[in-house]
Amino acid sequence: MKKHLRLLCATLLIFCLATGCGGESSSNNRSQTPQVKQDQKQQQTEYIEIGIDKILQDATSNAARANKSYKGKNVKIVGGRLSNIDSDLSYITVESLGGAFEYGLMSVHCDLNSKAIKDKVLNLSNGQPVVLYGSVIEVGDIMGVTINLDNIEPVGASMTQQSHQNAPQTSVQHNQQSIAPVAPKPQSYNTSPAPQQQRRNMTSDLALANVAVGDSFNTVQQVLGTPYKEETKSDGKKYYFYPLVEVHCQNGTVITLISNSNAASTPRGVHEGSSLQDVLSAYGNDYMKSRYENLDLYEYNYTTKNGLSKILRFAINPSGQVDYISIR
Repeated sequence: MKKHLRLLCATLLIFCLATGCGGESSSNNRSQTPQVKQDQKQQQTEYIEIGIDKILQDATSNAARANKSYKGKNVKIVGGRLSNIDSDLSYITVESLGGAFEYGLMSVHCDLNSKAIKDKVLNLSNGQPVVLYGSVIEVGDIMGVTINLDNIEPVGASMTQQSHQNAPQTSVQHNQQSIAPVAPKPQSYNTSPAPQQQRRNMTSDLALANVAVGDSFNTVQQVLGTPYKEETKSDGKKYYFYPLVEVHCQNGTVITLISNSNAASTPRGVHEGSSLQDVLSAYGNDYMKSRYENLDLYEYNYTTKNGLSKILRFAINPSGQVDYISIR
């Protein structure tokens, strides 16, 4: 009898030691944070690295082929920046950072399905350069790429935020969907009337803050003075930043104007903060309308005396007011 009791005790002791060790391991697994589990998943998954412009270009060239190539694949997408964060944290969108698709309608739509990802997104900001990790759900010819986001990593602070001044020029025809630049405005909407400006005798609608497309940069300096910031792009274009307006020049000639203030008005008196009715009363109904995120875009096509196609755009915010004006 004693022999059996000793045998039973020994068996119970061994069982307790074994389950105790197992319980500790299980406890460690349970104690892992969602982010640790997310990082482990990323380490265990092999991702194909691809530039955002490349995958969007593939979608543009042949969406069916791109969908077949990428659907279900685990990808690491580089070269993008946050362009929209859903208020319910259901999704984010990421657009090209300085590439061919910057401020275009095509972007990467990322579904947020884990608390760890949502917590990371809470610490990010629109305009911030990021790297995406996830599996491709679908590639489409209109909106671009949709992925289930596994992880998102901000890129170093040396990569500064870009704004809608970097949008490429596009030629838009009626009844076609336009490429739409969108950028967060640093200031709140100011709906007070634009202050009176010392006006030139403007003969073109393609003008803003008394500067017109086709003006020389010498004329810009005579009107606006010295810019507070200048940038030279890889293609030789020069960007000049003023409090009222951003001016893009090529070979010393103005090619693009973008409003920066409600004090920058068009020759017909429309400015940031003007109502949609102000725009329609001044420019009529011969516009092309499209939508990008929360902005309605009213665009008027013009041809310069040199035969160049230009677009005068009024971006209307949900309050029915002009968010920004651009001429490209």
